[in-house]
Amino acid sequence: MRFFVFWEKVYPDRTPGSLPNTCFDASCLTAFQKEMRVTVPAGLQDTGAKAGWILANRSGEWTEWKCRTVAGMAKVLADEARRIKPSIKVNIHTVPWRKDDFGGAGRAVAGQDLERLGPLADFISPMAYHHMVRQTPEWVHAVTQDASDRTRGRVLPSIQVDKAYIEDPYTLD
Repeated sequence: MRFFVFWEKVYPDRTPGSLPNTCFDASCLTAFQKEMRVTVPAGLQDTGAKAGWILANRSGEWTEWKCRTVAGMAKVLADEARRIKPSIKVNIHTVPWRKDDFGGAGRAVAGQDLERLGPLADFISPMAYHHMVRQTPEWVHAVTQDASDRTRGRVLPSIQVDKAYIEDPYTLD
């Protein structure tokens, strides 16, 4: 439930500017302009130029639109699941980034605003796969605490129990 980012390969040494900010295709640009009442200059012909202009001039609106889009879809899906089965528990997996990690990339890149998503779900589940993203096991607690602070709700962290993506040893420690 996010805009695409291959977060599984985002290690602690990354800078906010090194993360791809996605979905500048025609349908996203049209929806963004309509919903946020923003007009991208007509002289910008290619996708890169349009993306560059938005990120330089309307990044706040872009982030807001992404967060609205993700939360809106989460609400539609959660509401429909509960309509079909009122007792169902809804769990939203989120990128394992704390509020300020990578310059606020959870919102700006993934479009996941935990304050908005929290009320829509029974659980928020940060995918805290520490080994995969070259973090310590203690980091899992920090990510879980941050999610709990922002959602005022129940947090059910997803944790890593074996190697994935990297071949460094995975030990019991």
